[in-house]
Amino acid sequence: MKVSNLKDGVIVRGLAQACGVTLQELYAKVIIQTQWHQNLILASTEEEECALKLAQVTHIQIGQTAYEVTPYLKPIPGTVRGVVHGIEEGTTDEQLEDLLAMNNCKILYARMLGRSTSAVITFEGPHVRFYVKVGCTLSRWRPYRKSVQYCRSCGEIGHRQDVCPNPNDDICDNCGEQNADPNNHKCELKCKLCGMPHETASRECRRKLKPAPPPLRVRERSRSRQRSFGYQNNVVTMNDNDHAVSLPPRDETNQERLSRPKSRSRSRGRERSVPSTTPTDVEPDNVQCKLSWANVVTGHSHSSMESTSTPTTKHYTYEETITILRRENEELRQALEPQKKKTQEKEASTEKQLEYLMREIEQLRREQTQNSQTPPSRPPSPPPSSPPQPKPATLANQTKVTQNDLRVLEDRINANMTVVMDDIMSKVSQVVETTVTQLLQTGFQTLKSEMENQIRALETKMTQSGESFSQRIHTLEERENARKKPKYPVREAAEILQTLSKKDGEAN
Repeated sequence: MKVSNLKDGVIVRGLAQACGVTLQELYAKVIIQTQWHQNLILASTEEEECALKLAQVTHIQIGQTAYEVTPYLKPIPGTVRGVVHGIEEGTTDEQLEDLLAMNNCKILYARMLGRSTSAVITFEGPHVRFYVKVGCTLSRWRPYRKSVQYCRSCGEIGHRQDVCPNPNDDICDNCGEQNADPNNHKCELKCKLCGMPHETASRECRRKLKPAPPPLRVRERSRSRQRSFGYQNNVVTMNDNDHAVSLPPRDETNQERLSRPKSRSRSRGRERSVPSTTPTDVEPDNVQCKLSWANVVTGHSHSSMESTSTPTTKHYTYEETITILRRENEELRQALEPQKKKTQEKEASTEKQLEYLMREIEQLRREQTQNSQTPPSRPPSPPPSSPPQPKPATLANQTKVTQNDLRVLEDRINANMTVVMDDIMSKVSQVVETTVTQLLQTGFQTLKSEMENQIRALETKMTQSGESFSQRIHTLEERENARKKPKYPVREAAEILQTLSKKDGEAN
């Protein structure tokens, strides 16, 4: 089965059918990835039951064809593998587990490497220990190094023979020549990994094993630096107004400095676990980039060696300052929330009053139109004995007075609302500006003082390291001069004089 010729949906449906689960369950629990170069299918899941079902799959139905597959479990994160040599050949897995049972670490799996006397042990832990107890003896425990995969079916490097996507029977197993005639073929051994005259990926090949991973300290240091350099946004918003703090741009060469070359042997891998302080660890290009970064805050330049470790500290101080400013911004917003609610309640009540007044005005207008259409009835004549009474006001006069009052009331409400809103906005803007400016000033002052202190400390460290380096170079020069001097100068001078006297005697 050639994985590169199949689509992901076809592979997922085949796996779901082989595991006996629905597509919805597989979508929710499993992540499928394909590696075309190695012709592998990777399935990741967090549930043990689903992992066991995937580990039991032996065939995948793709269309009308059933492909045979070989599943195996990959070590989970948090586990490491080590190699122990000197174990008796032919030891079974159960016997090996009994020999390793007295160690104070949780061993997950142990197996022998073929027919050799070495065993691979998988256990929980961050790194491989130096020694392991095998029975009653202490044996050296070395990190497990993977071998380069070489396929003898197609002669390609990068995948195994059992998962070869392009098997070819017309290829020589020794030299890798294609379309080789078995009768008239002259085999010239040449390794595809190192170019030496031996079989590819044999025991004699120096490049059969992949480089060992860096030590735990180096990995943790590189991860912390990657996290510190992993900021993508260079501008952090402070509040709803256009107040922002601009951070200096991050150079891409800082990431290149973090990619350390892997060790080529085990001894060199152990030596790299100790952090080096030599000035040759920093490349000139990276030094120039770090120098430009330091100039952004300090305002003046320093030596290239002083600015090598400033960006990491600078990121941490910026992060703390941004966190403080965001917290202050949240407190200001929480303090302004009650005033905002009160203003909204006042606006809602004012709108309700205006709606009520508008309904009253409409009702009065309708009554006025009805009264204007009907003729007014003649009032009855008052009795003579009663005193004269004032003439009552008409309905039209009443409506005119009410409409004028409503207009005046509406104007007053609008004027009061504008005054209140202007006052609130001015107070809010003053509070925000004062607090933000104070925070920014204090933050930048503290940053500047911390950077100056760190730069002074770096200067002292660099002077001390420079003195130690110069002293070391002086001692090395003295040793080299002493080595070049003759060991026996008096004897050599006597021999030279003797040879000269012999030559003079022969000449005479």
